[in-house]
Amino acid sequence: MQNIEAQWRRNFAKSELVIGGRFQPLRAKALLYGDKNESHSVFQKGYKKFYESHQFPKTDNSVWYLIQFLGKIGIQIKFDYLNKFILQEPENYLEIKKRIFFLLKSFSDADEQLDVNDPFTNNRGDIYYFLKIATPKFNQETIFQKVRYRLNKMFRLT
Repeated sequence: MQNIEAQWRRNFAKSELVIGGRFQPLRAKALLYGDKNESHSVFQKGYKKFYESHQFPKTDNSVWYLIQFLGKIGIQIKFDYLNKFILQEPENYLEIKKRIFFLLKSFSDADEQLDVNDPFTNNRGDIYYFLKIATPKFNQETIFQKVRYRLNKMFRLT
């Protein structure tokens, strides 16, 4: 998992949110709230609009959009892994959307001093959540892990 996170940090440092080694807060705001200059309509409207309008994954496109928004901040998760995770429990889709929203909100509230080499410091819980999904080992979870997840969810421990 550490290798995956390290790759995500490197990806972030090379993302469109970083120019010349400096974080670009206006680009982060555009990702969350929309940018008319984007080529795809979902990015023109921004993640906040997607978050508010997609309550359930209607098509594979919904999952693809989640992957695209995560990719914009350096997080890469295979479509099959994310889709499988969503299919396991329908509420996972809403949880993933919420966690992406908080990540993007955190970046949109940050200033140029954000450490582009360690951008996820304030979002450790969200990053760990996505690391579990992105790890092949997690995709072979046991019954015990499923029960523990449901108990944590029930008692709001995650």
